[in-house]
Amino acid sequence: MRSEIRNEFKPDVTLLRNGSSNGRSSSAATSTLTKKLRSLTPEKAHEALAASRCADHVRVFLHDGRVLEGAVLFNEFKGTARIINIVNEVSVDIRAEDVRDVRY
Repeated sequence: MRSEIRNEFKPDVTLLRNGSSNGRSSSAATSTLTKKLRSLTPEKAHEALAASRCADHVRVFLHDGRVLEGAVLFNEFKGTARIINIVNEVSVDIRAEDVRDVRY
């Protein structure tokens, strides 16, 4: 009964030991690494969770780095949601403020 939790932050540029990057200039490497992660405002996260209730499979990215997959039960009045993964038999309660991104 382990949840599907992964750390999704992986920079797409790997710096080599001599300071160069995979055939790219060093300025491209630093700009890629310092790019801000996409983050929803609490109001947009609330709307995204409400819209994702109809989807069979949703991937929810949280601010703490967790990635939750499954179906969404969303309580609009409380601003809370439950992500239910029937494959792994896991249910996780979250708040709308904790959501960084929702994909379905």
